[in-house]
Amino acid sequence: MSEATSFTASFRVPFERADVFREISKAQTPLGIDTKRVNIKVTKDSKLIELIQVGCSREAEFVDNTGTTTSKLVALEDGKRVVWEELSSTVQSMRMVGIEGQPPLFTTLLTDDPRGTHVELRYDFHSVQLPGLFGNSVSKTAFPSHISDSLPEAVRSAWVADMLSRGYQKLTTEEAGLGGFEISFTLPFKRADVWAELTRFSNPLGASRGVTYSRSSDSIGGSGDELVVGMLRRAEFKSDHFKGWTLSELMDLRVPSYIKWAQVETDLSGGQLLGKGSTKPEVSCALTESAIGTSVKVKYDFYKVSSSGEMTAEKMATQFLHNAAEMWTSDMLSRGYQKEMPKFSPSSAFINRSRDQAEEQAIKARVATPRAGDSPLQALKDGIGQLFTPRGGSK
Repeated sequence: MSEATSFTASFRVPFERADVFREISKAQTPLGIDTKRVNIKVTKDSKLIELIQVGCSREAEFVDNTGTTTSKLVALEDGKRVVWEELSSTVQSMRMVGIEGQPPLFTTLLTDDPRGTHVELRYDFHSVQLPGLFGNSVSKTAFPSHISDSLPEAVRSAWVADMLSRGYQKLTTEEAGLGGFEISFTLPFKRADVWAELTRFSNPLGASRGVTYSRSSDSIGGSGDELVVGMLRRAEFKSDHFKGWTLSELMDLRVPSYIKWAQVETDLSGGQLLGKGSTKPEVSCALTESAIGTSVKVKYDFYKVSSSGEMTAEKMATQFLHNAAEMWTSDMLSRGYQKEMPKFSPSSAFINRSRDQAEEQAIKARVATPRAGDSPLQALKDGIGQLFTPRGGSK
């Protein structure tokens, strides 16, 4: 049986979670969809509905004749989670493909954030089909990098603009608190193993080269690699780009899923993370079990970057996004771990249901014949852009 693949995009929007969920639950005008470019039709028992319900079907037809997708809502947790199962797609610009009876899944997960709502979009699939030369399609096992890199910000911008257009007001501004960034990625290793390496005192997973860690003389408790909330850890930097030290306090530790450090003091040349007032910069990491290993969410919470060079928060986020998954995977392998190779069964992570085969076949039949206007040469730039452009025009 073939392996699963997933991609997760995370971002924050400055609105109440209840309001965000209310808008993504609108069946015919869901948040972030440009209804001038995409015709949405959501039905249950052959009748149009206003709010999504488990078992309802959704047909999304692109008005420029680039294709149609049909999906079924398979899980719904009020205020928190929505899971769509894609039954069919004739979209040429990019199409997710499932395997062995399991269609691709698209999950939206909402959680509370001090400055609004944290949004996690997860795609579970076997492969992605893209247009190739002479009308042929090309199959990839991951999202194209230009899409995966730009998707979180593109969707965030679209959601914020659409929420404002629907009459909601932002809860905060960037000046009202710390900003920073967060990224999410998946590692093909067991969570217990990732946690064991992440919490090594002197050699934590993902540590940069040229950095040595030591226990502060006035730190509380613990010895060796043991971590205790409230302890102080000193990091010495001796690389070409950064020289000096930082002192951090362990603020939170929840085995085996969450750890948070706060920067207490620093004397570092090359670049520093700065807090605001009495609020210190923080770095946290959350681990959750995934169908294909471990989902990692790293959050750098700070007000701004002080740099003697050209380093900015945006550049830091971009570099981390491009390199984190590869670097952490390489680090795990160098420590003697082997990649996990689970079977493709993303549904086990989200839902437990008996499938209505008759209903699915009826839905598939309505879109089985591709449109005459479908073109394999449709530019990839329209693929994601069409789905995540604010209603009423482009950003």
